[in-house]
Amino acid sequence: MANTPIKQDLSPKGHGWRAATWGVAAAAVTVVPLAIFFVKDDPAPLGLRPFGLPDDESLLAPVQRNPMADALSGLFLGLRSRDFSMLAARFSFAAQPPTAWWGPL
Repeated sequence: MANTPIKQDLSPKGHGWRAATWGVAAAAVTVVPLAIFFVKDDPAPLGLRPFGLPDDESLLAPVQRNPMADALSGLFLGLRSRDFSMLAARFSFAAQPPTAWWGPL
């Protein structure tokens, strides 16, 4: 990538990786509250209909369910699937550092 004047002005000269880390953290602290405030889950408060819902269909009332029960029922449903079990086992091995299997190198 070419060194443009803007890129050269924005690069942390002599500050190392810590300055970049603090910059990313500051950006996240700034953007996350804005996203929580402005991004909506439901278009109804804005007077809009859900995307893809035909005009002749009526809106259904949202179903209030326990999110923990939904998550656990999905987990138990997945555990009965061989594919899910193989994928979960693979991810559990991938999450381990190599030293957990072979010892320090």
